Amino acid sequence: MSELPIHRRPEDVDAEDGGDGLPSFEIGLFDVEHPDENFRTQNNPHDPYQRTNVVQRQGAFTVKCRCVDVIHGRWEAGSPERASLIVLKFDFSPCTPGRRIKHAEMEFRFKSSRGPSSRDQLEVAAIAPDGHISLVPTTRSEEHMRGVEGTAGGGALGLQLSGTVKWERKNTQETSAATVVSGSTFSNPEWLSKENCVAWNAFENGRTKTGIPAMLQVGILVKRPKDDDDEFQCAVKLKTSADFKTQWGEVFKKHQGDDELIFKPSLPPTNKLMKYDAENLGRFDVALVGEVNMTTVREDAIKTQRG
Repeated sequence: MSELPIHRRPEDVDAEDGGDGLPSFEIGLFDVEHPDENFRTQNNPHDPYQRTNVVQRQGAFTVKCRCVDVIHGRWEAGSPERASLIVLKFDFSPCTPGRRIKHAEMEFRFKSSRGPSSRDQLEVAAIAPDGHISLVPTTRSEEHMRGVEGTAGGGALGLQLSGTVKWERKNTQETSAATVVSGSTFSNPEWLSKENCVAWNAFENGRTKTGIPAMLQVGILVKRPKDDDDEFQCAVKLKTSADFKTQWGEVFKKHQGDDELIFKPSLPPTNKLMKYDAENLGRFDVALVGEVNMTTVREDAIKTQRG
């Protein structure tokens, strides 16, 4: 097995030292080479469109990204402008106790089949989670909160409650140490287009060192050009920073590069989370599908033995 390439960051040393006295390092998710193995997520050649299994890796961690819902339709009723809503769910699970992911970056780059020179391009119109969100634990009895309850006209993104821990949205100024999730859109410079890319970052609490959220569900609302029902693609990239001990173990098998997701607007809506109004996707509150969960606590799994 070839040597694992490692890139040390000075800020990681400061963040980790003082706990177990060991620094941490940044690596790509898929940098460990295994002889005679090519591990990648591919499209089925017989059915290449909108695969459910977007990313799957197993090693020191199990990392999965699944496509939960894909809805194609119109930006608004009667409009020639098209839209697509995409909901993705990430799961991050250590396979060894005590191991953790300190930081994860998830990036999605959309591109039209018309090519970068076309005047009409795809645009990421809305995302969830959006902006900078700090997650602060408070005590609460069993209750489950996610997104915005009620109708699509609800307010800002709420975060999931699991077991006895509630994760509330807070301004960054209100806490000096927190688990952070941030989302933003940007333009692909190669395409000289509108903002057709989105990235999410998850950072662990530097004081508690409990890792990033175990689950992150994200929503992307893509605005498509007028009368554009052509297929379009999305490239997915992930990278992480893990704790020091994990860096010297086998993180993931060799990564050859995942196939791009191919979206086909003529496919019917999946409607797994809810029934969406495909004729008015521009009015949909994307915060309804955004969700963050640090961990899941099942109290029914705890039994008391009486003597």
